[in-house]
Amino acid sequence: MKTILRISTLCLIIASGIVLFSCGNKVDQETLKRVDKISASLDSAGNKLLEVNDDTLKEKFTTFRATSEKLEKNFYAIKTDENFADICQYRQCKKPLRNMVTNYKLFRKEVDTSAAQLVRLRHDIKKGLLSKEETGQFIALEEQNAQVLLKKITKSVDDAVQYEKCFDTLQPRILNYIEKATPKK
Repeated sequence: MKTILRISTLCLIIASGIVLFSCGNKVDQETLKRVDKISASLDSAGNKLLEVNDDTLKEKFTTFRATSEKLEKNFYAIKTDENFADICQYRQCKKPLRNMVTNYKLFRKEVDTSAAQLVRLRHDIKKGLLSKEETGQFIALEEQNAQVLLKKITKSVDDAVQYEKCFDTLQPRILNYIEKATPKK
């Protein structure tokens, strides 16, 4: 998956270079550089998403929910002064894991949609279909959207990675606490 993204990025850069040199001065080179910079931000967002494995995260979140249900069911029997900090920390895993599981496909779609919009914008700029004012407005909007998307993805991925490690550390302990507190039949 990373290789495909890198190859597509490389192809986009090469194609951009070829087009820039073949167009001469017809197209404002600075405008196209701004579009390339936005493309680079979107590539960074796409690469950031590759830091998490969506399927693994879904499995862990499913496990988390099942364990949390057992934990909540017998909370007062399980909770002690010694394990209360672990239980609280374990509960904090829910939001970042759920956020990434819920939004991963949406983030991927937003990156892909924004990249497609940039391709169309680049085409319109080269063909002279937009006035300078319209071009400036569209580029400013795409720059803003790309930065917001990159920040949102970066925060979600970083939180998910951090709390995935926390989950991996705490899961065996929580299961042990549950097992100790659950009456044997």
